[in-house]
Amino acid sequence: MAPNPISYTEIEAFNRLTCAQLRAWDIALIRRLDIAVLAVLNPSKAPKTVSARDGKGVLALIREKAKPKPAA
Repeated sequence: MAPNPISYTEIEAFNRLTCAQLRAWDIALIRRLDIAVLAVLNPSKAPKTVSARDGKGVLALIREKAKPKPAA
């Protein structure tokens, strides 16, 4: 089993079962922390980021996302 992202369904179940009354910013923080932990645990699947001021980097990132996926 590999680590997987925490789903909104799991967060909602936790919220309901514990009566934690999570707000939107709590959920956003949980998701951001989860992404950061998963990036450390599996760096090859970490999302690539570039500075918004790096025009060439942003363009390269967009072009990479637009590439057609090879058939499995």
